[in-house]
Amino acid sequence: MDSVSISAASASTHKDPVTGEPAIQDRDPIDELLAMGVAPRLLISHQLVCMDWLAVHRRDRFCLCYYGSAGAVVTEMVGADQLLTRAQEIGWRPVEDPMGPGAGCHLFEEASYNLRRGIHWYASAYDDTDEMLPLGFPEVALIAGRERQRRRDAAADRRFKRTQQETAKRAREKARRSLERLAEDLLRNPPADGPELRTMAQARRAARDLVNDTIAHLSGPR
Repeated sequence: MDSVSISAASASTHKDPVTGEPAIQDRDPIDELLAMGVAPRLLISHQLVCMDWLAVHRRDRFCLCYYGSAGAVVTEMVGADQLLTRAQEIGWRPVEDPMGPGAGCHLFEEASYNLRRGIHWYASAYDDTDEMLPLGFPEVALIAGRERQRRRDAAADRRFKRTQQETAKRAREKARRSLERLAEDLLRNPPADGPELRTMAQARRAARDLVNDTIAHLSGPR
């Protein structure tokens, strides 16, 4: 597919409601992206949602962050016309998984995406936070990112502990209800070889003893 085919696929015909003649329209963003020098074959290797996103942001600035041949972190500012070519040269591949309409900014399998102060960052050299912040960010931004991660981890720990507590509470309540039903049954129908049961307190103790004996029997000798 060449640039003409892409243009035809993305264009739509609109007519003036008065004259019936084709109306003059703004140039299609993908046409403008191609006019900037982006290779058509390289562009169509990306999903349509990514093509559309890049076309909309064709006038924005982009920064690539990756490890150079010597292992040092490299940052490189490029325009939309250079982005796909440089990414391919670095070794980044177009994303493969289907994405939703709002995910067009995620262009490459190997690179995280972040937006900082109007600049779109793509990085394969990123930190170990959930945000995958480029290591080319200022140190103050990386420190702030680690602090956000610490707060997220702490919140996740609190949620986990709260869930455990709620689960244990439900289990205890379920066991209490089961024991209560067993005690009521023992009070109504006391075992012939057991002690005489006159009150619910006695029945509850008998029920607990029965449960403990059953557990010990099932556990077997140690």
